[in-house]
Formats: sequence, C-alpha cells, structure tokens
Amino acid sequence: MLLAMLYDTRSIQLVKENIESGIAEGVTYAVELMDVFLSEQLKQQVIPVIDDLSVSEKNETPGNILSTRTIGREIGS
Repeated sequence: MLLAMLYDTRSIQLVKENIESGIAEGVTYAVELMDVFLSEQLKQQVIPVIDDLSVSEKNETPGNILSTRTIGREIGS
C-alpha cells in the first residue's frame, strides 16, 4: 500500500491484514485503525472505498458489482 510511505509501516500492514482476512470484524477494525491515523483528507478518500460494501456483499456479488459498474458506464456514455 502506498500509505506505508506516509504512515507507520506496521500500522498499514495491520490494516492490510485485517482487510484481507475477509471477516467483517477485520474490515471494521481496519477502518477504525485508519480513522485514528489517517489525515482528514485521506479518510474522506480511502475509508469509503474500503467500507462501501460489507465483506459478505463483496464476496457474494462480485459479478453484480462488476455488472452494475459496467451498466452505469454504458448509461452515462
């Protein structure tokens, strides 16, 4: 993660491990960690991307997410 260049490497590694765990509690913990040490500007950009969908939604509907984005692009074109 590029954030490791700006913040404590161990903290970023802990965030990464929790996100990759695939467990909802892990993702929640990662978001809480980032809320503590990220600048306000980065919080607004990074946290919504990670916390946008629950882990179960991400795991259950990867095709639906992709289709939604594709359809959105086609409509907006």
